[in-house]
Amino acid sequence: MPPKSVKKAQPSPKLKKKINVSPINNSTTKQNQYINWITSSNTAVDDFDVHYITKWQGVDKAHKPPQAAFINPMKIEFKEKGIIGSSNIKAIMPRRDPSQDGQVNFSGQEGTGYPWECLVTERSNDTDDAASMGKNIAMVFNEFGSKHPLFTIPPKFAFQKDLSSDPPKPLNYYVCDVQCFMLLKSVYSEDNSKEDVMANDDIMTAYFGSPDDGRVMLQNITEGVWRSTD
Repeated sequence: MPPKSVKKAQPSPKLKKKINVSPINNSTTKQNQYINWITSSNTAVDDFDVHYITKWQGVDKAHKPPQAAFINPMKIEFKEKGIIGSSNIKAIMPRRDPSQDGQVNFSGQEGTGYPWECLVTERSNDTDDAASMGKNIAMVFNEFGSKHPLFTIPPKFAFQKDLSSDPPKPLNYYVCDVQCFMLLKSVYSEDNSKEDVMANDDIMTAYFGSPDDGRVMLQNITEGVWRSTD
């Protein structure tokens, strides 16, 4: 019986090969290094959310990501005009370090002069939440940076994550008591006595963590300080 013939393999079609290929690099990592990331959270205070902005953390998870420096022009704009576009920012304040007991602010990253800032926003309607406010800040800051003469290359801002909790944490988890008092006064001092506000357990808890802590903070505040607009 004659041997079966073996079918000869057909040559593979010749493929077109790209020439002058650019060097391979981690472009995602490179792009991320230039983004100022916005992290947002709700708080126990009705309509108040908090946000902070960091640079890309990279692969070193052992250290906090550095505070973004590019918000300094925005801080100046807010201080001079009280508003930055449609960002609904109510205050820009030092950020409290919740890992430490007492009233301690986050220190700037070693080797930099930029302190950690907390942006406090106020919701304007029932559809707002911490994430939508953070995304709006990114949009407004990108627009602001694109027009500011300080920047030859406009900074890039993007919303990164929502750390909201249920139940929400009190406001003094994010900023120190003295900043909480300033925000409390801006909301209630015009139409309410200090004593009436101190007597409200829900308000004291939302701002200061407990009624007792809130009353300790307010008990020595004079009427003049309570009514002042500074």
